[in-house]
Amino acid sequence: MASFLSRRYTVVLVDRTSGVGRRFTIRLDWTLATVAFTFALPVLVGLGIRWSTVAELGALRSNTVSLEMENSSYKAATGELATQIVSLQGVIDELATRPISIPSRPRRCRSCRRW
Repeated sequence: MASFLSRRYTVVLVDRTSGVGRRFTIRLDWTLATVAFTFALPVLVGLGIRWSTVAELGALRSNTVSLEMENSSYKAATGELATQIVSLQGVIDELATRPISIPSRPRRCRSCRRW
C-alpha cells in the first residue's frame, strides 16, 4: 500500500494553438491528502459552528431560567413593598386626622441635669 501511495504521476498539458506544453509531476499521497483536506475543511468548519451554536443555546437557556427565577423573586418583593406602602399610607392618613397635642411645658428628663 505504501508503494502505491508514493508513486509519482506526470500530467502533461499542451496548448494546441501555440504548441506550448507544461509538465506537472504529482505524488499520489500528497494529492489525495490535499483533496481530502479540501473536502473535509468545510465539513469541519460547519460542525464547529454547529457545536458552538448548541453550546451557546444551552448557555442562553440556563441564563433564561436563572433570570426567570430572579424576576419572580423581584415580583414577590415588589408585591410585599406595595403592601407595606399601602399600610404605611393608612397609618399616615390616620395620624393626619388626629389632633396634635403639644405639652405646655417640656418634661424633665431624669437622667438629664438640665431642665
